[in-house]
Amino acid sequence: MLRDQVVLVTEKGEPTGLAEKMAAHQQGLLHLAFSVMIYRETEKGREYLLQQRALGKYHSGGLWTNTCCSHPMQGESFEAAAARRLNEELGIAAPLQFEMGDTFCYRAELDNNLTEHELDQIIVCKVDDVA
Repeated sequence: MLRDQVVLVTEKGEPTGLAEKMAAHQQGLLHLAFSVMIYRETEKGREYLLQQRALGKYHSGGLWTNTCCSHPMQGESFEAAAARRLNEELGIAAPLQFEMGDTFCYRAELDNNLTEHELDQIIVCKVDDVA
C-alpha cells in the first residue's frame, strides 16, 4: 500500500526508490518528509498551532511538535500531502494557502531503535483569527 511507503531520495531530492515506512526508519534511509506549521496573528502576537503526538505512535509518542508532519506518497505534491494529513490527523479540511519554506536534511536517533533521516520540506500556513 502506498501509504505505508516512503519516497527514498538523495540529499539533492532526487528520487531513488521506495521503501516500507518502518523499514526506512529501522535502517535510517533518507526519505522525503514535510513539516507543517499553521499560525495566526492576534493582538497579543503570533500564535502557532501545535499538536501532541499520539502516545501510541511508532516513535516519539507524546512529544509536542509542529502542527503536522508526515511523508508524501509517490507522485503526491507536498501541498496535497499536507492537506491530506491535516485532515486525517487534526480534522482540518478547510482550503488552506500553503507557502513552501526551506528544505533541510537531518538525521536523528529516536526511541524504539529507529532513525529519522529525512529531506524535510517546511510548509507554513497563515490562517485568519477564528473563534
